[in-house]
Amino acid sequence: MNQEKIGKFIALNRKKKNLTQEELAEKLNISKNAVSKWERGLCLMDMSLLKPLSEILGVSVNEILQGEYLEEKQDKFEENILNTIDYSHHEVLKKDKIIGIIVIILGIIITITSFSVFKSASSWGSFYAIVGLIIFLIGLTKLIRRMSYLKRLIILLTSFIIYTTILLLIDYLSVISLKQAPRFSFGTEYHNNVILYRGLFYNVYQVNYDTVNEYFIIDNKKELSIDTIVNLPFNYDKCNIKNLLKYQSNNIQEDNIKSLLNDLPLEEYGYHLDINNDELLITYYITPYYINNNYYLEKSLLYNTVSIFTLISDVNTIKYQLPNKEYKITRDNVLKNYPNFKEITNKYLNKEGVFKNYVYDVLIQNAFVSGTFKSIFIDEPLLNTKKIIVSGRKEKIITDKNKIDEIINILIKARMIEPGTPVTSEGNSYTIELYDNNLIYKFMVWHSSFGFNGKDYLINPLDVEKFNKLLDN
Repeated sequence: MNQEKIGKFIALNRKKKNLTQEELAEKLNISKNAVSKWERGLCLMDMSLLKPLSEILGVSVNEILQGEYLEEKQDKFEENILNTIDYSHHEVLKKDKIIGIIVIILGIIITITSFSVFKSASSWGSFYAIVGLIIFLIGLTKLIRRMSYLKRLIILLTSFIIYTTILLLIDYLSVISLKQAPRFSFGTEYHNNVILYRGLFYNVYQVNYDTVNEYFIIDNKKELSIDTIVNLPFNYDKCNIKNLLKYQSNNIQEDNIKSLLNDLPLEEYGYHLDINNDELLITYYITPYYINNNYYLEKSLLYNTVSIFTLISDVNTIKYQLPNKEYKITRDNVLKNYPNFKEITNKYLNKEGVFKNYVYDVLIQNAFVSGTFKSIFIDEPLLNTKKIIVSGRKEKIITDKNKIDEIINILIKARMIEPGTPVTSEGNSYTIELYDNNLIYKFMVWHSSFGFNGKDYLINPLDVEKFNKLLDN
């Protein structure tokens, strides 16, 4: 076929119909450049366009392909050509539709899989989500390839915007509901214990990342910074004052206080609660030097103390027992030595505001924590023990200072060992109680382990033998 001849023939008949190249292109749902290339003899039209082009120009398909007018129309031959073109066009459209739908579904599946398989903070998740989007758009292009360039562009841009908006919305909902890092961010910054994810519409701060105390702060207005966020070493989602206000009470109720302790720092290590009138005795099963990085223990105990005295108005004394330490804190001492404690407990002031100013913001200052802790927490170590009462298999009261010191040293050594499986035998256990003026500790002792408030601590058999001799003599 003579492309140049066919092009001139198309141009001739187009002009006879008083059509511009742009008008002809619009009728055929193609670009103006395509018509221009035909008429310049640079290329031929798609077979599927022969029939509509012949109808618009008022000539036969044979005449277009010949590039000139024909005297004999050869109607039957024309009909066969048209039928062949129709069938070919139909099959091409059908094939494109099937391929387009398959590719679209594949893109959606890849996107869904990226959300379910990869962790939110993984860059692979966002990568495959974008791959799914691209594949989706390729499939959509297959479906609409017969439309005009302008229509295809509008549909593709609209689909891209809708698809992207859905991805970002799902990601945002996952962040606020599942408390996780966003999948899509335009920058990630690491600052000590904080990761900052910069998003298009909001920022997310991941505090204490990869620890049991991890929590997320969502900055919808992009008005926070690393220096102004609440950066506590414990889980802020659980222990923030807004969550704790539900435990506020004028009376000391054991179930309520246990629920409060379950949301406060250190609960992950286990604890035991005893109540004596207006005094709480809280035993934490932790070894201080294992966890006390960056004043974590002091910050936790300060926060717990302020929270309990603020929320439970009838509590006047708290005793914290650790494996080798005991602290006694009174409400009066906290009022005297904790800055602005009177404002914190003022029922007329907004608790979230005062906690932000006088608790959250100051507990990140190690100098404040160290000084305030020393002035509030009165250390009552086991070595202050003046009397030991033994009951059960052995019945004895020990007041000899040297014996008491040896027994206490064994107890301290045992209680610094990780909890182990108790070895017990019937009739071979007894209880020891340590006193200064009041009861300090109460132990259950077996022949090879110490039991302390529900936990058992294995000790060296030689220490057991020495311990028993001290009690027997």
